[in-house]
Amino acid sequence: IALTKKINDRDGLAKSYYNLGSIYTNLYHHDSAVYYTRLAENEALKAKDSFLLVHCYSNFATQYRYQNDYETSLEYAIKGAKIAERSSDSSTIKIIPKLYLDIGASLKVQKQFLKTIEYGKKALEYTNYPEEQRYRILLLLEIADAYLKLGQTTDAGEYISMAVAENELLGNIVIAIQTFGTQGIYYNKLGKPKLALEAFLKAYHLCDSAKNDNLKSEVANNIALNYIDQKQYRNAHPFAEEANMLSIRLKQFRIAANS
Repeated sequence: IALTKKINDRDGLAKSYYNLGSIYTNLYHHDSAVYYTRLAENEALKAKDSFLLVHCYSNFATQYRYQNDYETSLEYAIKGAKIAERSSDSSTIKIIPKLYLDIGASLKVQKQFLKTIEYGKKALEYTNYPEEQRYRILLLLEIADAYLKLGQTTDAGEYISMAVAENELLGNIVIAIQTFGTQGIYYNKLGKPKLALEAFLKAYHLCDSAKNDNLKSEVANNIALNYIDQKQYRNAHPFAEEANMLSIRLKQFRIAANS
């Protein structure tokens, strides 16, 4: 950043800000992520760089979703999608699936499950974009979860099966955690608690390998609830305590309330 400022490389400076924002997003350092992405947004607006601007809005959507601020996440995802949908630049258009994923995730929290499914299916029509397989699995999981919340287990099962199959080919530990987590919820809905617990425990152990406490708090909560449903309260206790501790530290108050 110091060098780009010194030589007045505004394009390089904007990209440096954006890259730092992305790094902090992946590290869950929310304040720093928003700070640097905001600086990148300002540079993009000055330069009228719609490609960078859409990426900034995509970053904001993710950052606020990680903080459970789904309303703000939705606003940024929609802003980014509107620009990308009007663009004739193929690189900008390729950001649309990720933005639709963010829109769908926020709408799901608002219980607009049919809209989540609609955006997910629209996103799945796109191909040949960066990290396509990773986003495809996330989209399949979002659609499956929305169907589960609508009580449509047959439709949900179809999308979970596709997600599981693609997950086996990807080899991404964080995606695997989310896949097993959704699979566990699916088995619970089918009234198969033992299969659900097996899936949740796979996700839980992968959380340790990935050192991902954000996902671990939700998985631990699901394990605790599973044991409670089976009246195995002694087994539920340590997972409930862990879920509560992590969710309070990470400000995931919905999970803290459940545990």
